[in-house]
Amino acid sequence: MSMRNTFTCDKSQQDSIYRVKVNNVTDSVEVVCIGMDCVDSPIKDGYYCSKDLPEWMIDSISVLGITTHGNAQVWVDGVGKRIDEDTYWVNAQ
Repeated sequence: MSMRNTFTCDKSQQDSIYRVKVNNVTDSVEVVCIGMDCVDSPIKDGYYCSKDLPEWMIDSISVLGITTHGNAQVWVDGVGKRIDEDTYWVNAQ
């Protein structure tokens, strides 16, 4: 059994990452936590309004919102990665 880390981002401090999908029409946000720290995570699975997200997550999405998506996806150290127009991988803070 291999213990090799298959994620391509630096996860030295956290054992979780969030998949965040923003619905720009309804301003709702779907959040899925992936990892060992998700059981005790204070982050809810969904938010009716993007303004209700924790400030650190809003900041991360803002940074990732100016990056490219598609074939030119790039991990931003300590922040995450933009998957498509409205879906992001956000590092846990």
